[in-house]
Amino acid sequence: MKKDKPIKNKTEFENVIATYSILNAKVERLKNEKDAIDEQKKATEAEMDKLKAAAEAYALAHEDEVLAPGKKSGETTSATYGFKKTQPTLEPATGKWDDVVELIRTQFKALAKRVLSVKYAADKTALKALPEKKLAELGLSFKQGSGFFISPKKP
Repeated sequence: MKKDKPIKNKTEFENVIATYSILNAKVERLKNEKDAIDEQKKATEAEMDKLKAAAEAYALAHEDEVLAPGKKSGETTSATYGFKKTQPTLEPATGKWDDVVELIRTQFKALAKRVLSVKYAADKTALKALPEKKLAELGLSFKQGSGFFISPKKP
């Protein structure tokens, strides 16, 4: 049924509800299938990671056997393999970015404005606790609507 076509009677209304329920069951089935596929995908990727690690270990130990002299990659009938440099990443020596931020804030204050960013976010829980008058001053108010719902029954 098209969105812009109005329901003319109770029979059509009940048919819309029934169709909605059928489609809801289909969505649930698809979600379950997706979850099963996601699990299979994770298991497959984990197996791929193990195979890649084993191949890498072998290639490192037998580089002269799997790579031609002066080459960083090789080929089989099913794939190209080899070693390549990855994009460099900036890593803190301590392993924690909080330590770097604290060091910059306390010992390199002139640098702080250039390399640190400050992010603000509204704490909605704290704001909800404020009196209505204060909320109004801040341009806030509570809004609550109502909406039609359909809750399909389990078959």
